Amino acid sequence: MDRFRFGDATDAAGIVVHEIDALVPGSPLAISLYVRNAPAGVEVRFVFNDLASNSPAGEETRKVGDKGFVSLKRTSALPEGKYRLNMFYRHAGAMQWQNLGTKEFRVGKKS
Repeated sequence: MDRFRFGDATDAAGIVVHEIDALVPGSPLAISLYVRNAPAGVEVRFVFNDLASNSPAGEETRKVGDKGFVSLKRTSALPEGKYRLNMFYRHAGAMQWQNLGTKEFRVGKKS
């Protein structure tokens, strides 16, 4: 994984332009990254987990685009709390997902 960005705003190409570690309640969540050496058909899965309740808070899957680029803009807001984003990838036709990395973040007022 390369050039991972996490924030609340993207440009027209889907690249995060406003990086943050804490989301304001009600704001969208945006992620952009590159998967190095990704052959055609690779997918990336984004799994959101609520750390307080240790429960799933959503999941999204995206196909890797040109030059390994992947972006996600989640418009449905997450409730206030602490979260862990787990990212996985798999090659076309593969059954198993491989770990790509994690990112912890929170939704709430700035402290």
